[in-house]
Amino acid sequence: MSEHKRANVASTAGVGLSINSGSKSKLRIRVLSLMLVVLLVLFGAGWLTDKYIRRTSPTTKSSSKVTFNSALLGTNGGIHAQATGMATSGNTAGAQQLLSQALSQTTDKAQQAVLYEEKAGVAYNAGDYSQCLQYAQQAESLNPTANSANWIAQSAEALGNKQLALTYYRLELQRLKPPYGPGDQATLQAKIQELEG
Repeated sequence: MSEHKRANVASTAGVGLSINSGSKSKLRIRVLSLMLVVLLVLFGAGWLTDKYIRRTSPTTKSSSKVTFNSALLGTNGGIHAQATGMATSGNTAGAQQLLSQALSQTTDKAQQAVLYEEKAGVAYNAGDYSQCLQYAQQAESLNPTANSANWIAQSAEALGNKQLALTYYRLELQRLKPPYGPGDQATLQAKIQELEG
């Protein structure tokens, strides 16, 4: 083989290697990106599970301040996730505005009730108990649930209205259904006894 042909072969092999190296680095970037997406999805799924699926009763003091209802995950999950993010980062006004916007876009009373429950939760966690009470009462008037009763009870208790709190803690206890366990019932019963005593 002539010297010129050997140089061409070496040059071609070098180009082949550089293309191959480029492809390998692109492949590595793609694999790392995919791994990052998978981790974010898994982390996000865990966060959603904690926020929506394994919801603890607002009566029990959980480490998470904002507790949102899972009923609208299928239809408006993006709005709820955004509102949760805003509220947990301290932007309660932004969260309330986003939820108000969602309210204006639905005529379904059950969805409106859930959105009012969420607004109540944001207000409660911001320490605005009178606003929480108003939102919870709106939710209660649209679709009475254990959750709306709880927000009314909690805000009434925080405002010093023991009678109203007792009435709605009792209603919450009556409305409580699975998947909430005996621990939630026991917690509510203890809260009722505490307020009665």
